[in-house]
Amino acid sequence: MMANPDTIVVLVHFSKYSSRIKRDIPNNTRRCLMGVGHATNFPAKINEAMGKEVIIPRAFSLIKDPQKYQKAGGREGVINIALGAITLYHYIGPTNELERTCKEMAQVCEKLKGQDYLDWSDFEILVARRKIHG
Repeated sequence: MMANPDTIVVLVHFSKYSSRIKRDIPNNTRRCLMGVGHATNFPAKINEAMGKEVIIPRAFSLIKDPQKYQKAGGREGVINIALGAITLYHYIGPTNELERTCKEMAQVCEKLKGQDYLDWSDFEILVARRKIHG
């Protein structure tokens, strides 16, 4: 028997983020997507639009890429540059409202994409279900 989807994944890509220029982009993104701090509360916006709690933030991680750079004295160093972020949400709404929830998430992401304090260039919304072994 197939289980219903219970996870929504939001993947955001940063524009031309550089820790030397805008160090707060990853933190603002985390605060926004997890619903903590002074940034826009993404989960609250979705739950409000749906009229009830349908998503609960579960996990957040930055997507990093190691980049080589030249240190003083000619030695090479490596720094991890954040290319984007991934957030997992537990979906607790009814199955027949999953598509509407994803559309609401896309609309909110589209509005947030233009915010300078987040600097997102693009986003993806994926739906998944956990498979329990055992």
